[in-house]
Amino acid sequence: MLGTVVADNVKFEDADMGVYQTDQLQKLLNVLDNDVDLSLTKAGDRATSLKVKNGSVSIDYVLSDLTVIPDPPALKRLPEFQTKVKLDSNFIDTFIFSF
Repeated sequence: MLGTVVADNVKFEDADMGVYQTDQLQKLLNVLDNDVDLSLTKAGDRATSLKVKNGSVSIDYVLSDLTVIPDPPALKRLPEFQTKVKLDSNFIDTFIFSF
């Protein structure tokens, strides 16, 4: 899946991050509470790991090189995007418990 995340009132640098196994990242995030601090480790311009911290618990997730993630096939016609999802606590809880 390819996506863009936009968050209002959140201070985080603009970066492309490769997550190869979303299920693994999800399991790691499940041990944390809702209020987290995020930081990136970079090598040059490339993001190499994501650190997520909540109180005394923190995880370091090693990001994938974007070249190992296959490019999606070209679309014949790009659809008009009209869906916006508000990621509030209710949506997040429902989404997490759906797995």
